[in-house]
Amino acid sequence: MGRVGLSGGQWQRLALARLILRNTALWILDEPTSAIDAHAEEEIFATLRKVAADHMTILVSHRAWTLKHADVIHVVDHGTIVESGTYTELLGAGGRFAEIFASQIEDAPEHTPSDLPVADGAESADDTGFTKEGAPSC
Repeated sequence: MGRVGLSGGQWQRLALARLILRNTALWILDEPTSAIDAHAEEEIFATLRKVAADHMTILVSHRAWTLKHADVIHVVDHGTIVESGTYTELLGAGGRFAEIFASQIEDAPEHTPSDLPVADGAESADDTGFTKEGAPSC
């Protein structure tokens, strides 16, 4: 009888559920939704924002739009922090983060959440998800 295993996205969902159930003070998420489609990813991050208020969260991601609710984003290039700020600030600054974001939109628009602004429309970004005192930082 053939065995059916979990997909990459299912493994990631299981790992996130285990993280939430452990209820530790620090969460470190390294590409937590890399195998999940953009719309499911939005739902997962919305859930994480609801349950993460009492946790410091470090989120490592190569997908710029996954960071839109972070308190602080540190852009690392070749091991050096080259920019820091909020999602909106970094898009508006037109630096490395904005370049990465723009290239991701061009390269894979079908995998990008539809409600995200492009770099020149950064002021419309919703960056309120992680701004309460004591909420996670990225």
